[in-house]
Amino acid sequence: MLVCLIGLFIVYLTFEFQTLYRSDFPDGFYYAGYAHEGAAWLTVALALATGTLSVVFRGGILLDDRLSRLKQLAWMWSGLNFLLAISVYNRLMIYVGYNGLTWMRIVGFFGITIVVVGFVLVLVKIASRRGFWWLLRSQSTAFVAGLILLAIFPSDWITHRYNSARVLAGYNHPAVMVAVKDMDELGYLAILPLVDAEDPIIREGVRAMLAERQLQIEREFESVEWHWTMFQWSTDMLYERLVELEPKLAHHLRVGPDRESAIREFKSYSMRWY
Repeated sequence: MLVCLIGLFIVYLTFEFQTLYRSDFPDGFYYAGYAHEGAAWLTVALALATGTLSVVFRGGILLDDRLSRLKQLAWMWSGLNFLLAISVYNRLMIYVGYNGLTWMRIVGFFGITIVVVGFVLVLVKIASRRGFWWLLRSQSTAFVAGLILLAIFPSDWITHRYNSARVLAGYNHPAVMVAVKDMDELGYLAILPLVDAEDPIIREGVRAMLAERQLQIEREFESVEWHWTMFQWSTDMLYERLVELEPKLAHHLRVGPDRESAIREFKSYSMRWY
């Protein structure tokens, strides 16, 4: 079985490296399918490989005289699985490189990383002859740790800092994620440099978005009596920065119709890169 799997992986990975490890793609290339479908199924394949090795190396197999030969085949297949994991990362990076980072793409990176850690734990189990319950506890710990790290990871700040940097460098495609994706206060802080973007539609759209957020914060606090329990560090810091930028946001702070029009135009303009 392992010999057949090794042959299958060699054939697939040869195709993957020859056709998909390239820096340019033709017009009309379906990036979403390339990342969502391809990366998802490759991640499933890696998870199934984890389960397969767990099932193979158990019970009476561990006492068989041919165990050393079986381990050699397992190490060979494991190496191919790591190449498969690299392929998943490659697919995600190409998608990110096309039109930027999003929260779901961050989740994708965390997901494949958790699967890879689980696979490594299976190899540790095989090498050290650990039991099934050790593997179950270790993989459960890795899974929970991954969820905790994802929960505290500053996703909006990381994603929009990356997207803003790409736009300021002259590549406008990631602007679509700034225009259409919801963001928290850290996300707004990350897009502040775009108030000076070279593209006028992006520049005015971001200024209008920031002006809208400033007005929202002011409305939220003017209707209630302030109490120390209402303090939010990120909101406070964002508002201070927005006040500093008021000379650039002034028009959109004063003229509501122009502000709404600039936001709509920004979204419509950037959807070409979605």
